[in-house]
Amino acid sequence: MLEPVFAPKTGELKNQLSVDELIRWIITYQNFTGVTDKTKVVTTEKFSNPAGWLYRLGPVYAQGQTIFETLMLNLVLVGDKLDVTAVQRPVWEFSTVQDYVTERKKQAKPTNLAELYTAWSRILHIEWVDQQPNIFSAGIPMFASEDTLIEPMTTWRWDKKEKQFRPAVKGLRSLGISMWRNFGQYVKVNDEKTERQPGLVDWLQRLKHQENTVIADDQPLTLASVALVSDGNATSQSPAAEVADDLQMQADVLFDPEIEDHWPVRIEDAVEVTQNVGTDFYHFAADIAQIRDIDSRDFAGKWSAQFYASLDAPFKDWLAQLTGHDNREVKINDWKLQLQSLLRQAVQAVLETSSPRDITGIKDSKDRPFNIFTAQSRLNYNVHRHLNLTKKA
Repeated sequence: MLEPVFAPKTGELKNQLSVDELIRWIITYQNFTGVTDKTKVVTTEKFSNPAGWLYRLGPVYAQGQTIFETLMLNLVLVGDKLDVTAVQRPVWEFSTVQDYVTERKKQAKPTNLAELYTAWSRILHIEWVDQQPNIFSAGIPMFASEDTLIEPMTTWRWDKKEKQFRPAVKGLRSLGISMWRNFGQYVKVNDEKTERQPGLVDWLQRLKHQENTVIADDQPLTLASVALVSDGNATSQSPAAEVADDLQMQADVLFDPEIEDHWPVRIEDAVEVTQNVGTDFYHFAADIAQIRDIDSRDFAGKWSAQFYASLDAPFKDWLAQLTGHDNREVKINDWKLQLQSLLRQAVQAVLETSSPRDITGIKDSKDRPFNIFTAQSRLNYNVHRHLNLTKKA
């Protein structure tokens, strides 16, 4: 009988582990450790117990049609920050645990992926009692994630103050923001030095542009992300949510060789238009809340989240059916028309909750009538300006 990889356990059984379950637990724990524990190794300088390495990333990976294809697509062999001559040194190749701890006390960033991906967040001591493991842990110093650019499977954001790249870690406030809304984090759309696409995407682009390419123009490429999200508490960083998302494009769209009409640039423009319309709808909902004399942030936030949820599947479908041969203007206009239709549905849903007070309205700061009709008129003006549908495709 097949058992789940991570089977939930409660009561007396929660402390019983088979060896294979224990190994999976250790790997997961080392990568997603919180910071509730206080035991540390002794060092001359103080340090805070670190979170696990994967816990500190904004993960992205390529999802293939099979496990083999997935593994091959993510086998990043070269990159602008990867030293191909570096000796791969996983943790088990250190002579002793003490040697490894000594190296980690230096907090030097790994120069090879094997060392990076087997990095411990804790030293574990396991004692077997009645054929069950008793586990003791101690924190060890961790190297900084900032500018650790040999990591190919994370998105990055530029820290203007510190002038360095940080992993774009998802937080509780950004749980509802889908990958497509941060398209520019996954695919570089301009030559700004403060923008950086994941090393994995560089690798896929290199494969695509090889003379004997293994990635056909019309091959669908799926970029996916799975992450545990911290509770945001600096003293615990306990997992509060798990998120998974993806976006799919044909290879010649993701890595469009066109210079003047580069698909990624046009897609980023479409995302910007969409988010402008989303902001317009948020302000419309906030106006309705003001008319009703209720909390505008909660009311507008709820309706805005529902609106963006209604956009997720249509936008991802639109993205997936694009090809390198498409007329850019026609396709972008198609999305704008669909966006306009989805907005009308969202506005209608708000209108269906209206009351006599919404129609009567209130006076604005300039003593002018302010009701659901003037709020909708303001919305229509802003959306018309942002969609710019007057141009012929």
